Amino acid sequence: MLEKGRCVVSSSLPEPPEQLRTDDPRFLGRYRLLGRLGTGGMGVVYLASDPAAAMPRPVAIKVIAPELTEDATFTVRFRREVEAARRVRPFCTAPVLDAQLEHPPLFVVTEYVPGPTVRQVVTEHGALRGADLDALAVGVATALTAIHAEGIVHRDLKPANVLLSPIGPRVIDFGIARNTDSSTRLTAAEGSVGTPSFMPPESFRHQQVGPAGDVFAWGALIAYAASGHPPFGTGTLAEIAYRVVHLPPSLDGLHGPLHGLAARALDKDPERRPTAQALLDELVSRRGTANGEQSVPPTEPSGLHRSPRPFRGKSLPGRPLLAAAAAVALLAVTAVAGLTSGLLDGGERPPVRNAAVVEDLDIPPRSLEPVLPATAFPQEAYGWTQGAQSRSKDGTYTISTAPGYLIFFSGPTVGTLPDRLLVTARARFVSTQESGQIGVYCRGQGFDGGYGFTVRRDGASTVYKAGGGSRVSLASGSSPGLGDSYHTVQGLCWALSDTVRLVMWVDGQKVADVTDADDPDTSGAVGVLVGHDPPDSPDTVAVFSEFALARV
Repeated sequence: MLEKGRCVVSSSLPEPPEQLRTDDPRFLGRYRLLGRLGTGGMGVVYLASDPAAAMPRPVAIKVIAPELTEDATFTVRFRREVEAARRVRPFCTAPVLDAQLEHPPLFVVTEYVPGPTVRQVVTEHGALRGADLDALAVGVATALTAIHAEGIVHRDLKPANVLLSPIGPRVIDFGIARNTDSSTRLTAAEGSVGTPSFMPPESFRHQQVGPAGDVFAWGALIAYAASGHPPFGTGTLAEIAYRVVHLPPSLDGLHGPLHGLAARALDKDPERRPTAQALLDELVSRRGTANGEQSVPPTEPSGLHRSPRPFRGKSLPGRPLLAAAAAVALLAVTAVAGLTSGLLDGGERPPVRNAAVVEDLDIPPRSLEPVLPATAFPQEAYGWTQGAQSRSKDGTYTISTAPGYLIFFSGPTVGTLPDRLLVTARARFVSTQESGQIGVYCRGQGFDGGYGFTVRRDGASTVYKAGGGSRVSLASGSSPGLGDSYHTVQGLCWALSDTVRLVMWVDGQKVADVTDADDPDTSGAVGVLVGHDPPDSPDTVAVFSEFALARV
């Protein structure tokens, strides 16, 4: 049974930390440094020992970069951060033990928490489910309850800032926390803090972010842990911001009461979100509801969903406790073996559902693997045309319609394409005519077959089928006018047994979704296009800065 504040979840131990470099100090005050845990924009995080402790124990020390200590505004903010963190009760957090705030080097000492981050576990082993997911939800809600009780807002709750220790989840990194009752406004330092995929709508509306913003991040974190992908997808800042503000989240992987509670936490209106204390109360008492109905205990077994992962790289540096445990923590392997076996055994698990099989596809599906290397665009060696109508310069690709033609196409040379293919291009108009069109195409080229996804400057969008020298509109939609800035156009070409499903997004907003069952085109080329309509319109010129093909 889950108990309030207990925070139990299965965990594993990471690898030992990086060795100290020749220019690293060996001591900071009384603390002897043992190795590096991570490096980021604020400085370096070290693993250290505290010889003055009653019982020898490892600690983590975040040392602020010298160039930052010269900024008076940053120094004030850092001192405020430490004082705020010191007040938080150590329920499912990494408590602050010591700090040096008066003279360089500035540093803060916290309890060392062995264990990987939620991000590492999900990336390496798949989505959490059952008791492990429930325990994560309870543990993080407990931490937020303690944080908010001291008038503090974390403001950067995300998978990389939640560690799965041998005894449960711990929320770390108060590097951008602030007092909610403070009258000091450090707008230059705080104007753009946070991680886009887990930031609440009020952040993008330039409104004040309070504890409800952390509750929103809690919902996004739980949705991510349950599915393996952020609830508002990935992409550029503009794309993610649009989805966070305007589109519903993807809660694939969540079921029962936890689904309903996460949906309420991700409400666009902060006033309608539950408090952290309410989250905790409902999770522990099982009063959470999915659709206003009485909740029932989850029936899924604990453990992980297993799903293939295209990338198994090292964790990103830059957060205090992202890296691996030291020799002291490795001594605990035997003690946690029972916990670890339930989470990381070699047994087969039901796979996470691909985003592409979700019927509504409100947001673009996540990439499973690239079809072309990123360096292929717009290289002539990969088939991109270099001539009067299309030419590359400084990594961009300029295309214009040819005299007498409505559409000009260009694309790379690609081998066999996957059945579920996402074509993505980022472009801006150079010409100013409202009749101009930019887009992508798949399963063909020109007017000899295939499908095009086009959007005009005024936002009018069309999915069409080409053939016999003409175009037939299959679906249409609209998006905000494009103007002269860069915008992202995406087309999903999903070849099934006897149909092709075509979905189009502009800047992350779905504008069209149609299935072609009339002798569908299931093979052919891919690329980008520019055009104009009606035929007597001036030529269209556009610049493409990105192009990607991915299996989804």
